[in-house]
Amino acid sequence: MLEQGLFRRVPMAGMLALHVWPGLAQGRLGIRTGAILSAVDSFEITVTGRGGHGSAPERACNPIPAGAAIASAIPTLRANDLPQAEPAVTAVTCIQAGTCNNVIPDRCILLGTIRTFSAQTRAQAKARLEALTAGIAAAWGCTAAVGWTDGTPALCNDAGLAAAMEHAAVSVFGKSGCVQIEPQMISEDFACYGSEVPICCALLGVGSPVGLHSAAFCPDSSVLLPAARFLAESAWSVLEDARA
Repeated sequence: MLEQGLFRRVPMAGMLALHVWPGLAQGRLGIRTGAILSAVDSFEITVTGRGGHGSAPERACNPIPAGAAIASAIPTLRANDLPQAEPAVTAVTCIQAGTCNNVIPDRCILLGTIRTFSAQTRAQAKARLEALTAGIAAAWGCTAAVGWTDGTPALCNDAGLAAAMEHAAVSVFGKSGCVQIEPQMISEDFACYGSEVPICCALLGVGSPVGLHSAAFCPDSSVLLPAARFLAESAWSVLEDARA
């Protein structure tokens, strides 16, 4: 929509959003000024060795131990290479290599994610992952290539819009129902609108023991009416502030 000129066709002064959140009790709403949801980038690492027969590993260059060492090292980036005051995640989520028990494969592929809250840390995490991967692969006699799929930026709530949404939340959910929430490591493409206009996203508590993206996630539909009222009152609060 941005590429097709959304804001040229429909000028806007700001945008509001609401995301269900299983980690908050139903009837509560979480909000904060500044970064609330993380940026996300996905990586694919291809470790290349030299295949051979499983009975003669000395005649091959097995990429699996190299891949395993890389998978073990990537989570340490958070502790050793990134700012400790800023939340971040570096995780390997998939390893693919080999097809049978007596063949050493040529390649080992690792997939994973990096989640950060600032452009500087985002770039630093990528650079350190590439350096770490190349060094470990070389130590095992292999080579490694890192491919990136850039995801959404961090979602940063505008202070003025956050104040308006907080005012609406107190009206709908009561003072005890509106809480200042810590930054969360999920990402949301609503953040992309923030490059064009001020934005703000709040998290609606649904009190679910089942997490997001689970097939069993099914929040109580009774949250929808107060949620709709909250968004309407948030928009009204923003308009009132603009007229003041």
